[in-house]
Amino acid sequence: MSEQFNIDLPRRFQYTETEQSKKDAELGDYLNKLSMQLDEMFKRMFNRVSEPVSWTVRTLTNDATPSVGGGRLFLTGGTTTITDFDDGVLGQLITIIAEHAITITDGTNIFLSGSANFVMAITDTLTLMCKADNKWYEIGRSDNT
Repeated sequence: MSEQFNIDLPRRFQYTETEQSKKDAELGDYLNKLSMQLDEMFKRMFNRVSEPVSWTVRTLTNDATPSVGGGRLFLTGGTTTITDFDDGVLGQLITIIAEHAITITDGTNIFLSGSANFVMAITDTLTLMCKADNKWYEIGRSDNT
């Protein structure tokens, strides 16, 4: 036979519905602030940004060194040969999807498979990772021609 226990909460823990809604909102605000603080701590501890919340596909500027700050997925923005990417951070992974025929230059700032330039045709992809030396290293590619 099971016993039932009835425990009366002390008055200080009993709230009206309106008071409870207010407490729930305060707790939600607190948890949001805590989440942002933990994310900032992660960035400082590991010297990198967390994955973007949104998987927005951005378009690179038609520039030899386009910015990839805060992004993950990029479409090419023109046909200018790319020699480096600006605003990358340690551990950042980027994937470039060719919307134009474009060359990614192997060498000083970008290190590609086979130590050769990658002449991307439309729909080809290239995935790179930024290391501590602020240089980009190929993780993978697809030749979709």
